[in-house]
Amino acid sequence: METRSILELKRRTPHFDDLSLFGCGVACGEPQHGTADTDPAYRLYFGAAGRGKIDLDGSLYALGRGDGLSAAPGQRLAFHEEGEEPWSYFWVAFRGGRAADCLRLSGLADTDVFRCAGSDELLALVREMLALEAPCPENELMLQSLLFRFFSALARQLVSGDGGQKGGRDNAYVQKAVEYIHSSYATGITVSDIAHYVSLNRSYLSTLFQKVLEVSPQDYLAFYRMSRAKERLVQTTDTIAAIAQSCGYADPQVFSRAFKQQVGMTPASYRRQALEEQNRGG
Repeated sequence: METRSILELKRRTPHFDDLSLFGCGVACGEPQHGTADTDPAYRLYFGAAGRGKIDLDGSLYALGRGDGLSAAPGQRLAFHEEGEEPWSYFWVAFRGGRAADCLRLSGLADTDVFRCAGSDELLALVREMLALEAPCPENELMLQSLLFRFFSALARQLVSGDGGQKGGRDNAYVQKAVEYIHSSYATGITVSDIAHYVSLNRSYLSTLFQKVLEVSPQDYLAFYRMSRAKERLVQTTDTIAAIAQSCGYADPQVFSRAFKQQVGMTPASYRRQALEEQNRGG
């Protein structure tokens, strides 16, 4: 593993309000940054080899290979190597309006210790992120893709204390429902369709969503549609009507009202503001 390699994006304007990468890195041996500042981002740390400890706001957590720790925004960390073997670890930091939801969907709490069955895959994704340092549109989009792939791999590889899937059966139902939303949101699906797909009644599905994600299935579906709409508004020149249809809205006016209610501005205003920010940054 590299002695030290860090990608810091804190000085860049985030292009994705709901979830965006804030930074990532790998380290081997005595931690190079000693104490991490209180970042306005969530952070996930993973042990890769050797053994060390992370002091999180006064509480010590041991991290060896396969161990992980999540830290919430504003928490201060200090790093301490243990034993004769060099301590290797890697990390990702992320932020956004739905960052906490993404963390919970993966099966983690804001501050949590966990076991991961396949840290090599996660490390490979971090290395891909580190290679995209140049601030250009292609890299920004690829980093966003890699961040979602990272969370997908993490959710698949988390191990609970009894060796089973973290989150249990309830989380499995929600994960299946979320996967269906991600693959079918453009077809005009409803919450009833989602409940039918996972073989649950609508009321119980809503209960599980509130328990696992602290949001209703209807709100999650609307959030996901709008997040995809925002991407298309910035990344394409498609008309508002075409974007509405691609996100599951047959009526562009219904889409525009829903977009304004959730985002706080019309789709046209969002596109104009995002493009102006891109031009200033470029």
